[in-house]
Order: sequence, then C-alpha cells, then structure tokens
Amino acid sequence: MADTKTEEKLSPDNYWQQLRSKAPLFVESAIGFANEIGLNVSDLKIDHIGLRYSKPEDVDFLKKALDLSGTNISTAVVNGRPISIYKLIKPIEAGNYQIPCVELPFPAKEHNYPEDGWEHVEFVLPNPNMGLEENFKARYPNFKGDYKIDEPKVEGEQLPNPTIILKHPTNKMLTLKFHGNSIEEVVRSKS
Repeated sequence: MADTKTEEKLSPDNYWQQLRSKAPLFVESAIGFANEIGLNVSDLKIDHIGLRYSKPEDVDFLKKALDLSGTNISTAVVNGRPISIYKLIKPIEAGNYQIPCVELPFPAKEHNYPEDGWEHVEFVLPNPNMGLEENFKARYPNFKGDYKIDEPKVEGEQLPNPTIILKHPTNKMLTLKFHGNSIEEVVRSKS
C-alpha cells in the first residue's frame, strides 16, 4: 500500500480482495516471462505466490486481511527477517492453477522495492532422485540464462528448501522461483 490513504479508506478484507483480484494477471505475466525465456511451466504446480511491501505497517495491515482469508501455517525468521505463509481458505485461481498459499515477508533492509504488491511465483519442480539444480538443467537443457540458487536458513526446518531464482531483467516485481518441495511440505517438516 504505497499510499497510506488507501489503508484509511479500505478495510483489510476489502484491500485483500482488491489485491487478490490482481493475482491472475500477475501469474499470467510470470508465465509469459517463463515462456519468453524458454521455460515451459504448464505442467508444474504453483504452490504459492509472494508479496513484497516496503513498510512493516503495511505488512501488519495485510496480515489482518490474510487472517480473515486463511490460516497462518508458519511465521519463521528466514535469512534474518520474519516471513509468514498463509494457507488460503479459497485458493487463488489463475488460469489452470489453484494456488493454495501466499508468502508475506517483512521488508528486507537491503531492498528497495519500486512498488508494493505481488512479486514472485514459486513452482514445484519435484524429483526425489536428483538435486534441484540438476533437475532444473535436465528439464530445461537449452536454457542459457542467468539464475541464482538460494537455500533459505530457517530454524527448525528439517527439509532443505533450495530455490532457483530467475529475476525479470527490467521488472523488479516479477520473479520466478523453483523449488523441489511445496511450501506446505517444508512447513510440515519443522521439528
């Protein structure tokens, strides 16, 4: 909510409904980006989509809305900041996808987001017989673009959750992520 006047005019639930209505177009843009760079994701599951907000008070406002629309299944400190995962009562529908969860992190100090809102789509790329990067390269042997591998450090998680990250070259609010296990599996693995 870059404009705090918006916060004053809308209830948390109304704000969430407006944000939710923008999710299908955001997912469509993410899939378009994937197709542009030669990644066919049509048969992969999207287990969650992530938001980015620059002010902690906006995150707190949105948490109130998400508490009405789902269940907080995890709030953990990941790489030094709290990140909440919400399982929605009604999954977000975007094309053929049913997206069950939303990730809502507190702002990272080192990032300056150009706007608040949807920021990434996470696809599950399962293959228990090979590592994530090996699986990604096997699935997309012709992909020559840049990507980053991150392994979030979360206290108590037993299931590793390495992530392949592909950022759009010009749109800082459009990122593709791939991981081997769904976020719900990772959350359930906590000791």
